[in-house]
Amino acid sequence: MLKLLNNPEERTYWVEWNGARFCIRPLTRRQILKFSKQATKARWMQGRRIEEVDDEILDNLIRRHVMVDWQGVVDENGDEIPFSDEATKKLTDQYPALSEYLLDRATDIAALEATNGEKEGVNVGE
Repeated sequence: MLKLLNNPEERTYWVEWNGARFCIRPLTRRQILKFSKQATKARWMQGRRIEEVDDEILDNLIRRHVMVDWQGVVDENGDEIPFSDEATKKLTDQYPALSEYLLDRATDIAALEATNGEKEGVNVGE
C-alpha cells in the first residue's frame, strides 16, 4: 500500500551527532534540483550567456530546508543556543562534517520514504 501524503515537506526526523540532536526534513533529488535552479546565476561573457550555480546560495537553501530544530547545542559556557538561521550557519561552518552528516541523513530518509512510502520503519539513528 502507498500513502499519498498531504504535506510531505512537513515530515521531520530526529538524528544524533556528537551528543546533540537535530530535527531534519527529508531532502529529495527533485528538491536539490529546485534549489540548484534557485541558486543559479547567469552572466554574459563574450556575447554568450553563462549560468553558474552559486555554491553559497545553494548551501544556504539546502541547510534552511533540512535543519528544522536542535537540542543539546551549547556555547562555550554550556548554555543552550536557541535554534536560528544564523546559529545553524555558524555551526555548520565550524563543523563541516555535521553539514555532510545531516545532508546524508536527509537524502537517505527521502530515499527510504520513496521506497517504503511511509515514515514507519525508517531507521536513521547514528
